[in-house]
Amino acid sequence: MRVLKCFDGQYNVFSSISINNSCKGLYTKTLNDLLAECTDHTAENRPKMDVVVQKLQDWIKTNDDFHIQNLAEWFDLQNKLFPAGSPNSVTWTNPDDIVTILNEIGHVPSLNHMFLPGGGGNTFVGASLANESGLIALKIAQKMFDILAPKKLTYESFGVDPQWNYFRLEAKSINKTGVYDRDSYIFPYEELVEIDT
Repeated sequence: MRVLKCFDGQYNVFSSISINNSCKGLYTKTLNDLLAECTDHTAENRPKMDVVVQKLQDWIKTNDDFHIQNLAEWFDLQNKLFPAGSPNSVTWTNPDDIVTILNEIGHVPSLNHMFLPGGGGNTFVGASLANESGLIALKIAQKMFDILAPKKLTYESFGVDPQWNYFRLEAKSINKTGVYDRDSYIFPYEELVEIDT
């Protein structure tokens, strides 16, 4: 007798056997949705094989074309943040809410490109509340953390063409620590080292 490894019940993207564990770097939402549909508890709700084939072909096409994938990921993020429909503009001011939204953005590799006032693009990885009261820490690839006092995070939508949508994080001015004597006229920041105890 041959034993097939499978899962009990309907496929769950959050389970230990999620395909996300094996498909790093790929867009997997449509494949996860398809697996959930194919394992629906009610057999009549499961898609026919021609539908499965078409959805698999669409999934491959999405992963082969950055622009299609980017558009799909924008719509996925918008639907997650705004399930009732994407508004034209939204602003968050609470640091906890700002960190939550930033982490949703940071989870999507094609949506996490960030520009700082000092110039250049950066790959944004995630955010957390900083050790200092009222401040947040932005984790940027190839760097440590940028710590700032968030004023507001704003989402701006351009309607049905999400390639121009963006999030803008505004920061409040904070006093320098005075640890260093020099002033930076080019970049409005100071470099510090924080030691965990």
